[in-house]
Amino acid sequence: MNEYTNGEYYNFDSNENIQFNYNSNPSAYALQLFVDKVVSIIADKDFYHPLLRDVIFNFVLINDFSDVDIDKLKDGEIDEIERFVNSNTIAAVIKDSFGTELVDKLNDAIDDVIAYKTGFNPNSLSKGFAKLLMKVNDYVAKTNEEDLDRLMSIINSPDGNLSTDLEDHKKDIQDNDKKVISVLQNGNDKN
Repeated sequence: MNEYTNGEYYNFDSNENIQFNYNSNPSAYALQLFVDKVVSIIADKDFYHPLLRDVIFNFVLINDFSDVDIDKLKDGEIDEIERFVNSNTIAAVIKDSFGTELVDKLNDAIDDVIAYKTGFNPNSLSKGFAKLLMKVNDYVAKTNEEDLDRLMSIINSPDGNLSTDLEDHKKDIQDNDKKVISVLQNGNDKN
């Protein structure tokens, strides 16, 4: 059951403002029903219609969380539904009342259900890339200034040649390798 606690106005196919009420604090169950409805329309194991996602999201949002009479559109063509959704600010008003965090959670939940039903996660690459950037940022933040200064001095060396520093590093690695081999062969560390 929806409890409409807020009121606004919209206009569709007339110059007359029509009042509508909407729920800005739906229950978790109502939100899950919303997610299920959106997914059932745009995705199943045999199909996925990503281009309809925003239109259907907004249409079901209006249907489930407002008292706007959209019964005549429910059996209509998708073009008529899209025209209605895009010609007013009802969905934007409801989304604003929910807040960005809840709208993002709804979109993530829709992605999760689509991935479950179809085996395809539309945002897995972008989420993975975002996680990678966060790890790089954390690494850079943990790197001390002395290491960065040393790296910059190597890069900006007057002769523009990194070979001396690289050769020194290579020699250190080779010396360490010899030490490891010696320990493995002889069973002890002679240094």
